[in-house]
Amino acid sequence: MRKFKVFWKGECVGEFTLDEIREGAGRGVFGALHSVELEAGKTASVADILNPPAHGCVRGVAEENPPLSPKKDFDFILFGYTLAGLAFISPASLFGAFFYSIFLLRSGRGQLAWQIFILSLIIGVLGFCFHRFALAAI
Repeated sequence: MRKFKVFWKGECVGEFTLDEIREGAGRGVFGALHSVELEAGKTASVADILNPPAHGCVRGVAEENPPLSPKKDFDFILFGYTLAGLAFISPASLFGAFFYSIFLLRSGRGQLAWQIFILSLIIGVLGFCFHRFALAAI
């Protein structure tokens, strides 16, 4: 049976079968923020693996257990984009977005972390320029 690498805060905690992951989640060993490497470079959270959406399956997992598949990290994306947007108003939100990006990076969501980091940086610089120059001229 295929084993998947499970990560916590960016560090591999071991290789487990899907049954072992289910059992570990039931005992509280694995939480929703643990990530599982499905393919080279592609990860999903344990929660997404155990509670799949109604559409599609992930290649690599589908051969063994068709009902399992990860969904998009919609909550992580929504919160990150909200923080990035608030960076226009306040430098505190910009720092919050930076720390959130670090959290995402350590939890195995590197691409999303970099997107939020770059977006919040751009919006924060635009907000600074707006407050510094446009509002000062009024």
